[in-house]
Amino acid sequence: MNTERTADLSLATANADALRQVLLDLIVQHAYVEGDFVLSSGAKSTYYINCKQVTLRAEGALALGLLLFQLLPKDTAAVAGLT
Repeated sequence: MNTERTADLSLATANADALRQVLLDLIVQHAYVEGDFVLSSGAKSTYYINCKQVTLRAEGALALGLLLFQLLPKDTAAVAGLT
């Protein structure tokens, strides 16, 4: 059996705390980088967090989508945006 698919299935039934932990783990693994960075504001930073590296992964998109879904009012008909 495909273990990634099994992980996605268990993620789909996870509670909010577990989903937040999944996102945090993914951010640490894939989005957080230490180094010398110049931000778009011109400020300097010793770390950079690129959450696009998380939200474009299947498990990251699923976890984030499930968390956001829980925040929507029950009568929501549609959600739209750039990504």
